[in-house]
Amino acid sequence: MSLNEKTAAGKSRSAKDRKAALRQQKDLIQQLALELSGAEDRERQRLAGVLDDDLQQMLAYLKIQLTTECPHEVRPRKSRSLERPCR
Repeated sequence: MSLNEKTAAGKSRSAKDRKAALRQQKDLIQQLALELSGAEDRERQRLAGVLDDDLQQMLAYLKIQLTTECPHEVRPRKSRSLERPCR
């Protein structure tokens, strides 16, 4: 095999190696992108649950406060003329 043939074979092999390495990098990037997307979805669901729990607790607290501080505002009204506004 001549020197030119060896050089051409080496270039061909290195080009194939580079293509294979690029393919592996592309596959790895796609895999990491999928994992990131899944992690983002899980975090969104976790935060939604936390926010929902917090909101429910705040609403329950407000209802209790209104019931104890302004019972005539929360309970069914019988006569408007006897009611006084809560302050």
